Amino acid sequence: MGQSLYFARRYDRAVEQLRTTVALAPNFWWAHDLLGWAYEGKGKLPEAIAEFQKARQLETTIAEPLASLGRAYALTGKVDEARKVLTELNEVSKRNHVPPYYFATIFAALGDKDQAIASLEKAYQERSWYIDWLAVDPQLDNLRDDPRFQDLRRRAGLPQ
Repeated sequence: MGQSLYFARRYDRAVEQLRTTVALAPNFWWAHDLLGWAYEGKGKLPEAIAEFQKARQLETTIAEPLASLGRAYALTGKVDEARKVLTELNEVSKRNHVPPYYFATIFAALGDKDQAIASLEKAYQERSWYIDWLAVDPQLDNLRDDPRFQDLRRRAGLPQ
């Protein structure tokens, strides 16, 4: 529910829902990660970073909390920290699959549209299930007017 509210850009309701989820299951890393996304959507980046750090503390094998943290660093202007996260994700990808979508969200937050689109193209080539999010994910909003992004959405069969 919290994720759906986030994708609908109903951030206040998403925060409310995800706070409830975290209260019920404080060790559920994904709820912390999603709560961070909702805070990010509201522009509350320090709160988002705190949630991403908590998610990362709870989940050390899946790269999503790390990617979320890297994106938040980029959005707060901590470019060096965001680039360190990209380096760490590259290292993790030598041992485990790291979805290219994660890289795309960080590159998008850094304003590097070329690398973001290239990462999304790689996700498309891998037939990543994250491609479905192209139509709704606020993390990619700064790419929406790019013809390459629009072409990728069209090829993925997503509504324009």
